[in-house]
Amino acid sequence: MSLWSYFQASGAGGAGGEAPSGADTVEKLCHRLESSTLIDDRRDALRAIKSLSKKFRLEVGTQAMRLLCDVLEKDRSDPDLCSYSLESLLNIVSCDPQEEAEPGQAELCSQFAEIFVKQSANVHLVLECIDETDSRVRVPALRALAALLESQTKATQEHILTFPQGCGRLIDVLTDQREYVRNLGILLLVHLTRTNTNIQKIIVFEDAFPRLLEIISAEGCSHGGVVVEDCLRILLNLLRSNPPNQTLFRENSYIAQLPVFFEDADSGDEGGAGGSDAEGWSTQRVTNVLQMLSVIRVLVSPQNASQNTRASQRAILQCGLLARLTAILMASGVPAEVLAETINTVAECIRGYEEAQKFLAAVEAPANPPRPAIVVLLISMVNEKQPFPLRLAVLYAFQSYLFRNPDGQAAVVSTLLPASAEATSSITAGQLLCAGLFSSDSHTAWLAAVSLLHAVHGNSVQKEQLLRVQLATGLGSPPVSLLQHCANLLTTNPSARCKLGLLQLLGGWLTQCPLVTKAFLNCASNVNQALAELQGSDHTEEEGLVKALYAYLLGACFLAGHTDLMALVERRVFVKSLKSPQPPSQPSLDYEFSRMFKSAEPEIARALGATGGSGGSGTGGLAQQFTEHEAVVTQYKDLIKEQDSRYRELKTRFDALQAGSEQLTREKASLEETVRSLRDQNTVLKAAASGRSGLAPAVASVAASASTASSSMPSGLDQVGQQTSDSSSSLVQQLRDQLAARETELSHLRAELDTVRKSSPSPAAAGSSGGSVVEAATAYFPDDYDQVKLENAQYRERIAELEEQVAEVAKLSALRDSLQRRIDELLVIEAERDQLRSELAQQQQPEDTQELKQQLDELTSERDNLKSENEDLLVLLSDQDSKLEALREQVKSLGGKVDEEDDEPVDLEEGSDGAEYEDN
Repeated sequence: MSLWSYFQASGAGGAGGEAPSGADTVEKLCHRLESSTLIDDRRDALRAIKSLSKKFRLEVGTQAMRLLCDVLEKDRSDPDLCSYSLESLLNIVSCDPQEEAEPGQAELCSQFAEIFVKQSANVHLVLECIDETDSRVRVPALRALAALLESQTKATQEHILTFPQGCGRLIDVLTDQREYVRNLGILLLVHLTRTNTNIQKIIVFEDAFPRLLEIISAEGCSHGGVVVEDCLRILLNLLRSNPPNQTLFRENSYIAQLPVFFEDADSGDEGGAGGSDAEGWSTQRVTNVLQMLSVIRVLVSPQNASQNTRASQRAILQCGLLARLTAILMASGVPAEVLAETINTVAECIRGYEEAQKFLAAVEAPANPPRPAIVVLLISMVNEKQPFPLRLAVLYAFQSYLFRNPDGQAAVVSTLLPASAEATSSITAGQLLCAGLFSSDSHTAWLAAVSLLHAVHGNSVQKEQLLRVQLATGLGSPPVSLLQHCANLLTTNPSARCKLGLLQLLGGWLTQCPLVTKAFLNCASNVNQALAELQGSDHTEEEGLVKALYAYLLGACFLAGHTDLMALVERRVFVKSLKSPQPPSQPSLDYEFSRMFKSAEPEIARALGATGGSGGSGTGGLAQQFTEHEAVVTQYKDLIKEQDSRYRELKTRFDALQAGSEQLTREKASLEETVRSLRDQNTVLKAAASGRSGLAPAVASVAASASTASSSMPSGLDQVGQQTSDSSSSLVQQLRDQLAARETELSHLRAELDTVRKSSPSPAAAGSSGGSVVEAATAYFPDDYDQVKLENAQYRERIAELEEQVAEVAKLSALRDSLQRRIDELLVIEAERDQLRSELAQQQQPEDTQELKQQLDELTSERDNLKSENEDLLVLLSDQDSKLEALREQVKSLGGKVDEEDDEPVDLEEGSDGAEYEDN
């Protein structure tokens, strides 16, 4: 039946010819898919479901999702069924960009994706389909898994981790010779490697780095298409915030393969940084280069561990990658966006690494005459026509060049000092910075001031050297120092941004340098200007920031020993202004200056509190507040130290007690094993005693009571002992009754013998006829007299032995009671130890381990006593078994019968001779 005929047969309406609804159609198709036995019918139904899955997403998702999963599980061998099923799932859990505009569709897809990934088996089915080499199955499987990762990233990643070789199977897709299949695998890895660190590590160990670099090289490196961009995104995901992967990338020499990516990036006319001709740079090439630069910056980011960053910087310098990047800086025709990111990358590659900083200082631009790369970069920074992001990138590169580089700082400051005419014939870094400092553009002045701040930051020698710089303000005017000129600019330049840059320069210059501080205070106008700014009002965020920097400037002078400044300004105004306000949205404060400001602020406050008695009005109260504050802080510090020491002491004791607790646990397990062994041995002895027959069931009862002693209650033990005692007493009484009967019979025999003797002739006659008398007596008596005496003696011996056995049974009962008491004491000790452990876990403040050690010794002693008593009990039971066996033999020899089944002795009966005697 064809699909059209099926719709006509089952989907037509009634007499009115109404068309069936989407839900009815999907329901009938699902029924056909589930109930049909012919593969063609099932294939047609699944093809129809796939065609309806977009238009009727809700109906297909609610009715057919389970059937689609069943098809993936049971019909794996049919590629058509698997393909239709995967494509239907893809349509359910994802929607096209056109469909996203429709209300509710994106949310519906997300809900179906969440339902699908709730069961890990569903995701595993899709992963198994990726192993299929048939593109009809592998392609929709890759697309479906990518859609699930995009919608339900975390849950899908967890399911992939639980699937055996899940990540390895996805990496194998990169080796597929069909490019469209490989590209789908790359897109899938982009979503997979975003957040999960464990997946990132597993993918790296599956040789993802070499495969991705091979694809990048095969696609043309920076000239490649979107495939190169996706591969670089995967590299970025694998390396960002993942130090192990960074280490593996560096140690396997993959950094040495990166310079080839920038082979053609520096081509074009050489002209210096900031060229505007961007011909030959397509949008995709710009994106690819930016992505590769981001990968390099991840390796040398200052946020990484210093060891990893330094090792990556060394590898970048040695493989020639830094040289390739600096060549891009000096090339023309590079887009500004790429140039700014390259400058930032070079900055992080040389930050704090002396060899790389020296390498950059030696780089010269291919100009006539050649100029140092640092000078070319500064020219771009002070150029107002350059984009501001590019100028900020140059500032970052200049800061990184001077970071922990005293030689570089000296070289920059030396260009500002008086020199010969030959030295001043060319443009220098100092000249460019001074020119920028005096620029009317606020951004240029701010950039130049911050650059000069880094030239002297943390270097007292260069701060003093910078005092020697003299500037000519005009024809016929005497030169003024750079320090005084910067102070004068604060009053003449109305720009708040320019003031922020100059105040940062002056604040960093004056900090921890008394000579510069003295030179600054020699001009009274500088202090008056600062005091006027402090007492003024601030209407904007930048004005409040300027006020805080003025307060810091006076505070740096105060720390240098000039305490008389505080008499000129109220301290409350000073402290209030010193509190740093919220910075504005645009960059205003340098990072290093902010760190210096934060570290100096509490020092200034403490210094104010120490000299509070010499100020103006209100200074005594302020000083008292500072003193009280210091006292409170000191008190809390002492308290914290005490608590810390107490915590360490308690932690040490806790560790010791925890070790003791573990030892007690092992001892408890050993004692439990000993008790279990005793129970097993008692059970075996009981079984052995019950398997033998004898005349002493009391011993078997004792063995039974001993085997259950460790698990019975005391009342039960008393009951069993009473039963044992009663059984033994009854047995002795029975034997005594039998002995009395024998003695009575013997007395009768004696009386009859005496009668016979009296009626016999004289002794002589008797002697002559003794044989006949003996024969008559033998014929008359059923038993021989000596035999009866022997039997009586045996019965007496038996009674004595049984009485000894009864005494031994009493002794065993006493041993049993002692064993039970020992077991009860052991249980009590174990309960006390469990209580101690619970108290230790709740309070985590153990007091002493002496009690626990004493309890451990007692437990060990109890265990040894139990072992010794158990051995004594075993010896007694063994002796008792041997005696029982001997008694059984004696009973058999006396003519008694022993029942082998119930191990009960049989009462002694008179023999055949006795019967004859009665008859006679």
